[in-house]
Amino acid sequence: MKRLLALLMLPVCGIMFLFPACALEYGNEIALVDALTSDRVHLRAAPSTDAASLGLYYSGTETVLLGLDAEWAHIRIGTEEGYMMRRYLRIDADPRTATDRRPWGEVSPSAGAPLRYTADLTSPAAGTAAYGTALMILGETAGHAYYVQAGEDRYYLRADQVRITDRVAAPDALAPLEIRRVLEDTLPFVNTADGRPTLISGYSAGLTDVPCLTGRFALADLDRDGGLEAALEFWTEDYLCSYLLLDAEDGQVYGYESSYRGLTGLKQDGSAGWSNGAANNGFGWSSLWTEDRTDNGNIAWCDDDGNGIVYFVNGKEATEKEYIDAVDRQFEKPGAVWYALTEDNLNMLFEK
Repeated sequence: MKRLLALLMLPVCGIMFLFPACALEYGNEIALVDALTSDRVHLRAAPSTDAASLGLYYSGTETVLLGLDAEWAHIRIGTEEGYMMRRYLRIDADPRTATDRRPWGEVSPSAGAPLRYTADLTSPAAGTAAYGTALMILGETAGHAYYVQAGEDRYYLRADQVRITDRVAAPDALAPLEIRRVLEDTLPFVNTADGRPTLISGYSAGLTDVPCLTGRFALADLDRDGGLEAALEFWTEDYLCSYLLLDAEDGQVYGYESSYRGLTGLKQDGSAGWSNGAANNGFGWSSLWTEDRTDNGNIAWCDDDGNGIVYFVNGKEATEKEYIDAVDRQFEKPGAVWYALTEDNLNMLFEK
């Protein structure tokens, strides 16, 4: 439950577009940063690791591809143009193919913070973001400007005017080899929806009537049993439609289906949000066989009992303020990393 975006936009003479248009040498292709085992990648002033750094950008950030050779890509991120090693870019720009490590932050000065369309922090402000405005942080320039996304728009603002509230974090243990083999499509899992052994390539997400594509995965202790489970995304062409939760028990992997609203904002500790509507939602740990966390593994939730919304925190009835405070504490936890399904990531995260 991120704070609502509160942008107080001020008119700026001469600004007619968000980013300047230019003729591309390569085309209009979008590439995604993928830092592999790290979280950020340098944008360089020239195609050399010895060249000056123009900034560091998080995995999952969009870039515009301007040129390409065997080792380097000429790219633009926002209004900054430079070079990034080709191995750190997903050229096809499919959001399911790049690890996402972009953290969340919020505007920290009580008076708000100026937003700019360029990385030049002396340029005229395009508007002001109010205190507490939620921001997705895409990177930081060499001049200590954060490149951020607020709502659907992207801006620059001073790094010291942002407080990072939700860093993503890798699991601190290795996951079972059996789950890796399922993700590699070499071992069938037991689909608990019908009890049949199923390969990922033969799985059809049962929570949607539309064919779905395999996406990224995250690792966390989803059911608090002391071991790591995997949450695997399934996408239609343009949106996330469901998850498959994979749990290894005694050498066998079981798959549990979850709707996209049943596993929102997954945290490193395995807790996540769920929603059945505006008046019935919350967060906690999954019991895997059900999305209802009100009876098992709950942290906080709310429901409409017919006379109004009732709030609960740690199994006890609570006030609305106590519920909101619990939500704020949840968002301060480090988020889980969503990894691209690549051999590099599988080698890094799973038992040998």
